Amino acid sequence: MKRSSINKILLWSMVLLVMAAIYSLSAQTSAESQALSGKAIRVMANLLVPGFDDLSEGQPAQMVREWQNFVRKTAHLTIYMILGAVCMLALLQHEMGGLRQVAGALGISVAYAISDEVHQFFVSGRGPLITDVFIDGVGALIGVLLVLIILKLMGGEAQRGTRLRSNQQP
Repeated sequence: MKRSSINKILLWSMVLLVMAAIYSLSAQTSAESQALSGKAIRVMANLLVPGFDDLSEGQPAQMVREWQNFVRKTAHLTIYMILGAVCMLALLQHEMGGLRQVAGALGISVAYAISDEVHQFFVSGRGPLITDVFIDGVGALIGVLLVLIILKLMGGEAQRGTRLRSNQQP
């Protein structure tokens, strides 16, 4: 099997894996989702807030409640940033124009974000939010742009290295 075929299979598999992770998280009931983000917040708070465990009774729970929305929206942005990036990497394996690749990666990611919100309509205690689709789209855009920036920087480094080697005397 050709290396390009293996890359395509691996990258599209990664796209499906990220989508499966999103689906799994979205399938959690409201209580399960809040418990998971609460655990994540407690871990972060222990790292970021000196003496978090020593706070008076009720304060840690209050802090977790205050951080819930921020952490949940950041998780949306992050997972869709990853989805946008792997979609972009997968589409770069195909012969098509760069603008089509960008549009494809964003289109796949936003379409999945919409389907994810529709899915949450059917999950106990959850519901669709248009703001989440917007956050997810921004995350996907960041992921796509990061891939393009990194590839540009890597290309620039490779070109500079080639010029330097060709200018050296034997």
